[in-house]
Amino acid sequence: MRGQDLKQQRDSYLAFALAAADVLISSDAQNKITQVVGATNALLGGCAGNLTGCDVLSLFEGAEAIYIGHLIKNARAAGRIDPCIVSLTPRNGEAVFVNLGMMSLPSTDDIHMTFTVLPPHIVKDIPKRDPATGLLDRGAFQQIAAGMASPFDAGSGSQMLSELRMIRLEGLPSNLERLPSAKSKLVMAEIGAYMRAQSDEGGIATQLDDDKFGIIASALSAAPELSSVGSHVGDLLRAAGIANPKINATSDSIRLDLTNINSAEAAKALAYAISIFGKGERCELTSLSACLDLVVERTVSQFSKIKLAIALNQFSLNYQPIVDIRSRSIHHHEALVRLQDGSDPFGTIAFSEQVGLIQDLDMAIASRVLGELREHPAETVAVNLSGRSLENEAFRNRLLEVIKTERAYTKLLMIELTESAMVEDFEPVAKFIQKLRDKGIRVCLDDFGSGATAYNYLCNFDVDFVKVDGPFLKRAAKDRRQRAIVQSIVVLCRDLGTSMIGEMIETGADEQFAIDLGIEYGQGYLYGRPAAQLPSRLKGEQRLGKVESWR
Repeated sequence: MRGQDLKQQRDSYLAFALAAADVLISSDAQNKITQVVGATNALLGGCAGNLTGCDVLSLFEGAEAIYIGHLIKNARAAGRIDPCIVSLTPRNGEAVFVNLGMMSLPSTDDIHMTFTVLPPHIVKDIPKRDPATGLLDRGAFQQIAAGMASPFDAGSGSQMLSELRMIRLEGLPSNLERLPSAKSKLVMAEIGAYMRAQSDEGGIATQLDDDKFGIIASALSAAPELSSVGSHVGDLLRAAGIANPKINATSDSIRLDLTNINSAEAAKALAYAISIFGKGERCELTSLSACLDLVVERTVSQFSKIKLAIALNQFSLNYQPIVDIRSRSIHHHEALVRLQDGSDPFGTIAFSEQVGLIQDLDMAIASRVLGELREHPAETVAVNLSGRSLENEAFRNRLLEVIKTERAYTKLLMIELTESAMVEDFEPVAKFIQKLRDKGIRVCLDDFGSGATAYNYLCNFDVDFVKVDGPFLKRAAKDRRQRAIVQSIVVLCRDLGTSMIGEMIETGADEQFAIDLGIEYGQGYLYGRPAAQLPSRLKGEQRLGKVESWR
């Protein structure tokens, strides 16, 4: 009778489990499947008998399989893991998202798993992961992390908060460069799985830079010892063939609490913390509210500094030549802004776009360039304008007024539409660009190839030039796929009657590659570095003479 009671009890537990899950799987200490119960044919692509004895990790692919291996270790150490979403790959079938539960009984090393197929309305909101590492992209990671911020009340006893843990593995990139590509990718898959397994919330982890990672974990859980992180990565590199890898692990932690701030402010503080860590700075602040205080302080300071620089003209322009590649004659110069305090111009422009100062900055630069053209009527100069500025009707009207005032010199002006802030309302910007071209002002799309934005621009705007992003062109010289993409852009521009400019032409080999692709114009140190002054030439002077070269 007792045996029958035990059987009834076991069957009841099994029924409860299957009421909440589609499949139950047990595996032994060697991860071999010992028992399968549930919808095995539908979910796993085979009957229970055929799956018994198989490695349970064979149900997953690539980085996901490595991640599951780490979760099994965690379950054996802690007794269970929190449910998490993973991608299951059935035999002869498409991958499906399931909710995975896992536990281990104290008396054995056996692992018991539950798989529950997620409905479509949940699957559509699951963020995509990098297939090579299994890590989230930075944007999805920040969004999830911000959503996990919650109020903190030290007196209530409710302190189940999460933390952002940012880990730097100094020396990782140089070690990976010493490995063949296949082994380097395998090491990164292992590191990605390890970082995901440190999260208590189902693998909320990302790669912030070549050697920097972020994970979200419970503030009460034991953070991985930095020595063990560095040791684990060192073991991976040694197994891949690096005899003496040197990895220095450092970490910062920020509590995701909403003390004295709201969720929107928390998102800004989180983005700021991740940004300064990504730049290699230490973030010694311990909470989002402390981060936000520093964000506000630095934002106000930087806003005031840029506004003052615009008002007092505390900036200068450098001019870099763009040449006809075959003749080496200067076609025009690009105006590059430099702040007197030495601030990074790219960071300044990005910040100005975020806080609404970019229209004033762009107008100040365009006005300065037109003033220079009065003194140098033999030159043509391109000025960079943000998409954020061109979308602004007041800016467009102001620029047209300035152009009307300087009518004699406007044909010497060119406009480069930058990609740093994307145009969203194409129609008014397209009409404005055509107005400029009707006045003889040529328009160029900047940094083509660095993102998808320029393709949308080319579809919506009639332009005279397309400038190919320098790093993109460099990669194309070494990678057949990238080269094919550049060649397709050349053909497209030729059909549209648009000329092409290649950036970062630094050597004769770079120049010859551009010529072979069919690119007509070049910019880079081979032809001249940015200079503080435009050359003094008489109007109509031949430009085929000496050109500074930086071989």
